[in-house]
Amino acid sequence: MNSLSSQLDQFSTVFYTDDYKEILEQYLNIKYSLTKRPELMPIADSHKEFSLFDEESSIIQTQTQFLLSTHWKNVVNTGGVVIQTSKTPHQFLTRLRFSIEANPLHVFSVLYENDFAGDWMKTMKCSKTLEKFSPLRKKIQNFYKLPWPLTHRHSILHTRYLPMPELRTILVVVYTPKEHFASPVNDEKHIEMVIPSASVWLQCEDEKCELNIILQANKYIVWDI
Repeated sequence: MNSLSSQLDQFSTVFYTDDYKEILEQYLNIKYSLTKRPELMPIADSHKEFSLFDEESSIIQTQTQFLLSTHWKNVVNTGGVVIQTSKTPHQFLTRLRFSIEANPLHVFSVLYENDFAGDWMKTMKCSKTLEKFSPLRKKIQNFYKLPWPLTHRHSILHTRYLPMPELRTILVVVYTPKEHFASPVNDEKHIEMVIPSASVWLQCEDEKCELNIILQANKYIVWDI
């Protein structure tokens, strides 16, 4: 028990550094410890930073598998924009691929500053930051401008920004936190739209950026009828 508490305390410290390799190493050490003492799993699950990363790492793994999948079908391929879909009995995915001539840091800044998304996204009324877990982790809320029957929708999302300089890549993952699957935040004006996972893969090359945007559809969407 003392050993696990010590590991979790260390994990809490490194979690806020955003050093993904170090965080992952400590996370895997804790997971290994839990295989020997599975009765301590509830303690780890109730630990804020560990549970946040546990969910986050699962989403990153899922989105990486989507990106590397060969089961994509072209729907549109015109003007340098490729739209693809992939479906199984359990999920439906959409991928958008294109390139732009722009400084990678400028593109990353646009993705990071979600509070300005309403200024340039036609489908977004506004976006606001609810909580900043660390410099590269946020909890945000988006309010959308979508046609009927998806009117009056909002989402509460976790976002993780993951620079990978050795690959000249930046990954952004976005997902509805698991507690909102069971208890979505609805009121008389807005219905919460659950997004299982989405990602933006930004491949950088001097003044050119290749973008892969992948969205996992929510099969339990509630229609506003």
